[in-house]
Order: sequence, then C-alpha cells, then structure tokens
Amino acid sequence: MLITSAAADFLRYCEIERQLSEHTLQAYEGDLDDFCRFVGAAISVDSITELTLTAYLTNLLDSRKLAIATVRRRFACLRAFNKRLAVLGEAANLFDRWRLQLPRRKRLPRALSKLEVSALLTGFASKHDISAQMLRSSMSVRLMVATGIRVGELCKIRTEDVSLDGKSLRIHGKGARDRIVYISDASLQADLRKLIEWHRECGSANGNFFLIDERGR
Repeated sequence: MLITSAAADFLRYCEIERQLSEHTLQAYEGDLDDFCRFVGAAISVDSITELTLTAYLTNLLDSRKLAIATVRRRFACLRAFNKRLAVLGEAANLFDRWRLQLPRRKRLPRALSKLEVSALLTGFASKHDISAQMLRSSMSVRLMVATGIRVGELCKIRTEDVSLDGKSLRIHGKGARDRIVYISDASLQADLRKLIEWHRECGSANGNFFLIDERGR
C-alpha cells in the first residue's frame, strides 16, 4: 500500500471509528503530509524502517530546527499511524523496537494577570443589561476566567450541560474526557440562569449549543 493511500485510510479511520475532534484530525493530516513529503509519495508503507524514522527525526531537529514539542507530536501521530498499519497487516510495528527519546520540558501554565482580566471584563456592557446579546458576549470570557476551560471546550457546551441553578457545567474535554466544573460566582450563576431561561423561551436552531452568536451559530 502506498503511503498516501494509507494516510487517507488512517484519517478516515480516526474520523469515523475513533471519532476524534476536528482539531486533532487537522493536526494528524498536517503531520502525515509532512512525513509523506519527506519519504516521497510513491513509497510503500512496508518499505519504511527504523532507519527512516531516525532520518526523519534528524531532519526535524537538525535541519529544520523544530521545537521538541512539535517533534514529539509528529511522532505521536506516526506511532498511531504505524500501529494501525500493523493491525491491518500492511507493515511491521516499528515502534516495538524504535523509541523516541527526547526530554519532556515541564512548563508552568501561563495565566492572565489581574489587570488583564479586569481589562477584558470591563469591556462588556453593564451587568444590569440582561439582554441575551450581552449575556452571549460576556459569558464566554467570564466562564473561561472562572473555570479555566479551553476555548474548544467552551464551544461544545450545550444547554443540557448547564445545571438549572447555574452552579455547575458538564465539560466535554479532549480525548472524550468529560468533567464537571463548578461556578462559585453568584453573579455568573445568575447570568447562566438568565441564559437558560432565554433558551427555554427562544430555543436554539443550531444543535442546542449554549453560547451562540446573533445568527444562531
């Protein structure tokens, strides 16, 4: 099997059977395209060896000077790709013997300062404005500040994920990991309840998502 055909099959498998997120699929597609350009589109998957992986690693680190985190991600994709080929009987599992040994850099999480958070929040309309438009505009930033959830997680919230009292949310995280986050801010709880009531009265035409724009997207 040619590597380009194998890559296309792997991406279909990740989308349909593994139900990976759109962002993960885009990252996998970019990583596989990069590897295909390195080895050549006409190469068959069973001709790729440990020496190929070593040469690719050298190219990423020495020639292209990519960050270690990027290199680790590229090889995580290749490991999953090769494992799939081994299951199908199209190639040997190279990662049984070949190991990527790069240091893991531990970085402290980056956080906004108190002044930066204040600047974001004061840019919204008065909290006494209870219109749905104001709630949609401010709720996104306020929820991320209060809970630390990611942008992708924020966009996945649906009305049924929000408790009726506005005190908790079900978050659908990366890798199909769900969790509950709790809201301690009384004003934010109140605004969540207002938005729940707005959804009850007006409904949502686009998948019942909790935070939508003026066009219902």
